[in-house]
Amino acid sequence: MHEAQPQTLGIRLENLKPEVRSYVQKLRASLQVIYDKYEVTNRDELAAKVRKGIVKQEDIDNAIKLMQVINECGRKNEIVGDEVRLKDIPRFSMLPSADTFRDKTNGFKLGGIEEGEFCEGRDIGDFFLTDKDLKDIGFDDQNKRQELLQEIARGRESNETESLAKVFDIKETIAKKKQEDSNHPGWLTNKELFEAIDEAGYRPATLEELLAFGQQFWKPEVDTELLTDHERLQHLNAPYIHALSSLFTGFKGRRIPGLHFRNKDETVLSSVILEGDWGVSDRFLVVRKASS
Repeated sequence: MHEAQPQTLGIRLENLKPEVRSYVQKLRASLQVIYDKYEVTNRDELAAKVRKGIVKQEDIDNAIKLMQVINECGRKNEIVGDEVRLKDIPRFSMLPSADTFRDKTNGFKLGGIEEGEFCEGRDIGDFFLTDKDLKDIGFDDQNKRQELLQEIARGRESNETESLAKVFDIKETIAKKKQEDSNHPGWLTNKELFEAIDEAGYRPATLEELLAFGQQFWKPEVDTELLTDHERLQHLNAPYIHALSSLFTGFKGRRIPGLHFRNKDETVLSSVILEGDWGVSDRFLVVRKASS
């Protein structure tokens, strides 16, 4: 951990723009929570306890992430984090042809496509999350359901061309669940997944937003070591990224679309069944809620 830490955590807050200063102070407060947990006052003391095996892996990961973001905020004097800004989100009424998706000049980067699921001319309205879907997965709070569906509709209907999105990592949520209940399995149900995304201030992305992310940011073919620290934080080379807001009826039941990286020559638009046993390797594209 010690080697992975940034070397400029001693940035001078007074040199930062007010909005950046406020953000960095919040990050430092989160880092202090980890320091207090292990009764240390700085990163070197924390690193010493890491070497002794005293610090939990999830706290090591969180501390490194916080330090990296603080460092980059100070260096750039702008707010940075694990979000990306989607631009030019496609506004389909019907799905284009498979050839359009495969044409790499348009940036989709797709070598393959499940044509049976994403066939040319299929109504984009087929790829909508409904109130019944949310009820079926146990999202029982009616107000929460309506808020989520309104957020999704607002994103589709808005004339704005940019949305703040991120690749949602559920590893920390699973670790927290297991900490609260030692008998909790090492995966999340659909209900727990939707709740975790909602509590974090996001809503699941749509198929259109997923495709925009794939065009603009997805780098599955790039070796992790070749990514910047910021790109690693953003999980830009995640091999599987799903869009939960575009639930649809497909082969063997209810499915969700996803970008899948199968090997160095094949990036695919495909789908998986909404089964409800999401593990630590699963990733989901989410968009910041307007109310957050």
